Amino acid sequence: MAQNFTPEIMDKIKSVTAMNYRDQAIWYLNAFWADAKPAETEAETVFQLITAFSKEDHVKGKNGCELNPIQAFNVLQKRNQTLTALELKAQLRKVDIDANGEMALCEYLLFINERDPVAFVTNPQGQIDLQKLKALEAKMEELDVVMTELQAKEAAAVAAEEASKQAEADAIAQEEAAKVAEQIALDEEAKAKAAEQFAREEEAKARVAEQLARDEEAKARAAEQVALDEEAKAKAAEELALDEEAKARAAEQFAREEEAKARAAEQVALDEEAKAKAAAEDAAAKAADALAKVCFYFRTHHLWIDTSSVNILIFTYSPSLRVFLSLSFVYYHVLLFDLSPPPIFFTH
Repeated sequence: MAQNFTPEIMDKIKSVTAMNYRDQAIWYLNAFWADAKPAETEAETVFQLITAFSKEDHVKGKNGCELNPIQAFNVLQKRNQTLTALELKAQLRKVDIDANGEMALCEYLLFINERDPVAFVTNPQGQIDLQKLKALEAKMEELDVVMTELQAKEAAAVAAEEASKQAEADAIAQEEAAKVAEQIALDEEAKAKAAEQFAREEEAKARVAEQLARDEEAKARAAEQVALDEEAKAKAAEELALDEEAKARAAEQFAREEEAKARAAEQVALDEEAKAKAAAEDAAAKAADALAKVCFYFRTHHLWIDTSSVNILIFTYSPSLRVFLSLSFVYYHVLLFDLSPPPIFFTH
């Protein structure tokens, strides 16, 4: 976190943070070597942080000077100082003296050891004991060798890891490609099955539709046949009605003719009856006249007449003559015209 430093102090701080990690460490040790809290006790930690910062700086390595927030977060995590994103940002603001958003090694050393940034850039350099300085330089030389070896190993490990990652990525890509191809094949198979099922369903629908069409056609034919049958029945009924009408007319004509015949026969009968009456009347007149004559004859000849029966018996007691006459017509005439004269008895 930027403090209210004078421009001269801020320029000195920026000049130190621009040094590589090794030079920042030497500057830090020189600045606080003769301090009341000597930096000698922090030398081992300083050497470890040089290695940690150089290893985390994948771009510049040991020639780097600052870590970005992600790299700084990784260093803190490895030092068991894992923080949340908000806590990390807050700590970085405290560590970041020059307020450039990155963490230099000297800034982190000042923060964890609670050193004064002004003293860091104003304390004299080179106050370290020569023997100790030589030992420190030797230590730094060893550290450089170790760092070189570590960087080489790290580069090899990174290369191997990258190769492994690439191989793994290639394998994953191939596996994904195989899965995609398999999925495509499954999808195509599913599509083919779906298309086949759809075709079967459409074929079934077509068959059903065809059967329905056949059924409808059969119904239409049956209906047509029913209509034809009804038409034939209607025609037959019409013909029967015409026949019945003709028969009725013929019967009516026959009845009229029979009636005419009956009337003619009745007229004939009436005429015959009139004739018969006339003939009967004439016969009755003739019979009456004949009867009168017979009666006269019988009287004059002393004969007996029995008129109570149909037959008129005529007897003569003449020793030389016996006569029988049947005069039924005379009595018939008397009965027909209700002529009932009293019995006439003639005795000899």
